[in-house]
Amino acid sequence: MQRRDQLQRGRSRSTIFEQSCDRASGKRQCRTQRKKVNLLDHKRANHIGIALGQLKMDFVDLRKAIISLEDSKISLEQLICLKGVAPTPEEASLVKDFSGDRSKLDRPEAFIAELETIPRLQSRVDNWLFMRNFETKMQEISPQIDSLEKAFVQCTSSKKFQRILSVVLAVGNHLNGGTPNGRAYGFKLDILLKIADTKSSDNTSTLLHWIIDLLDQRFPETMTWWEDMSQVTPASSIASQTIREESGHIKMGLKKIADELENFANNSEEAAQSCNRAYVTRLNGFVDRARVRSESLQARVEGIFKKFKDIATKFGEDPEMYKWEEFFQVLINFNNNIEKCRADTEKKKTRRVEEESQVASSSPPPPSRGQV
Repeated sequence: MQRRDQLQRGRSRSTIFEQSCDRASGKRQCRTQRKKVNLLDHKRANHIGIALGQLKMDFVDLRKAIISLEDSKISLEQLICLKGVAPTPEEASLVKDFSGDRSKLDRPEAFIAELETIPRLQSRVDNWLFMRNFETKMQEISPQIDSLEKAFVQCTSSKKFQRILSVVLAVGNHLNGGTPNGRAYGFKLDILLKIADTKSSDNTSTLLHWIIDLLDQRFPETMTWWEDMSQVTPASSIASQTIREESGHIKMGLKKIADELENFANNSEEAAQSCNRAYVTRLNGFVDRARVRSESLQARVEGIFKKFKDIATKFGEDPEMYKWEEFFQVLINFNNNIEKCRADTEKKKTRRVEEESQVASSSPPPPSRGQV
């Protein structure tokens, strides 16, 4: 009740005539103009007015399109715009209770007057938009899940990566020999980055340089380990929260449609009304097919979260706090460090060869035979 009073006070002006002056002829002339009736508050009316400019549809045609749910009658962009200005029950009641001449209502109020008789308007628009967006959402999230599944398989099945981890563990145990840390059965993944910061006594190399030399000599095949991780970089840009939210939206959208159909099932008279027939038919035709695909998607989402939980636990991380974005980024940074170390080693080798060549060229030639 208080909200309605605020709406009426915001823009309601009882005067339907105003005076304006025309001084073009040098004489003050006045004329009366008819003024539209405003019921909504100014901000809401402006918002609807802007949306109506984007919709660019006759109100009667718009009502027919919403009743029939014909996709060809209203574009997805128009439907999104409509969702933002669909009248609330309070606004619909305010316009419905207007006892004056409806032809004098301003455009935002006339828009509401045309749509307020559509039953379940807001849920109808929401469900229609969900159905229109469903295929797009599925096509967006499915390849992301594919990428994550492949990345997790690569990380857990690469023998080259496993060999690198075992060598890092062995080196760590050797360096920490005689201490409790010298009998470790594993390590947290961030150790892979810390070994690049462990300098030699002369600060010319790091522990990672030494490990790479060891791997290159004893297990040269491990130097191509990153080729086994082709899906890690693409997967690193997929946020775990986004996957949760998008799959959750799909699940919730289908639940809303199922709830709507249950309401109609409990009220057969309402379902049989001409304004609801196309709506109920559309929902029934969509929900069974979409539910199967959604359930398959939810199972895959739960599968990748379980898989990563196992990976996080293996590396001593809290699976509730550690995200796969962090995991993948560690691997990417580790590979970057390896490439940097190998580049440093090659530069040192090149420089050493050049220095030896310079020394050889500057040395005096040996004396010829016969010279004293």
